[in-house]
Amino acid sequence: MRRRSVVGRRACTLASLASLCSLAACARGKERADSTSVAAATPAPGARSALLGAVQSQGPQLPGTLAKPVGQYTPDEFYAFVHALTFGGGDDKPRKCKGNPACQAAGGKVTSARVDAVDGLDSLSAARVPPNGIVVVAAKNTGAYEEERYNLLPGPYEYYLVITPVSADSSHWSLRQLGTSGTRTLSEVASGTVQPCHHPWSKGKYRANFYTCRDSHMDDSTMKMGLVLQDAISDPIWMRCADGCCTFN
Repeated sequence: MRRRSVVGRRACTLASLASLCSLAACARGKERADSTSVAAATPAPGARSALLGAVQSQGPQLPGTLAKPVGQYTPDEFYAFVHALTFGGGDDKPRKCKGNPACQAAGGKVTSARVDAVDGLDSLSAARVPPNGIVVVAAKNTGAYEEERYNLLPGPYEYYLVITPVSADSSHWSLRQLGTSGTRTLSEVASGTVQPCHHPWSKGKYRANFYTCRDSHMDDSTMKMGLVLQDAISDPIWMRCADGCCTFN
């Protein structure tokens, strides 16, 4: 009887060990399956780097970034878009006029115009122009005659300067006329190539003005000394950008 009891106990022990081994094997199998699932869901180091690089290259969206090419905007859509932006940091200047005999006479009349930059675009550069373009400056003829250089009309017209990319280091500008009286209209009145000034960036009084690259560093003391060039009534639109400043010739 005692011998049969020992054998029975041994048999039970072996059965228990077999059961434990089976459970351990299942646990190890589940652990391997879980590890495989995690590995499959986690990108390889190279893929993670590529994904991060793609996100970083997009960067934050700049104010004024167009959702589609400007030519695809209806006048009402464009009006709603630009009127949701904030402009400032500009100036109102005398400008050479045309379309009236008084504008051509020696010492004749001039008109005036104001430009303001979209807030938050000091870091804009040719390499960061969004694919569909970006609105950067608003202009308005504040005088009585048509402005000569950019064809700015007095009256119920607003003007917006749009930059679009051409290559990795160059961009194109287009000045759009928005008619705001009655049925709105939208058309291009001037265009050209953006000219970066390539000098150190510095914070100044203005973010948009009528300057050349040569005179873009003028500060209040220079203005008080009266060193503004005599042809300032024909200077191009200018704005501060990542290249120190940019002009639109």
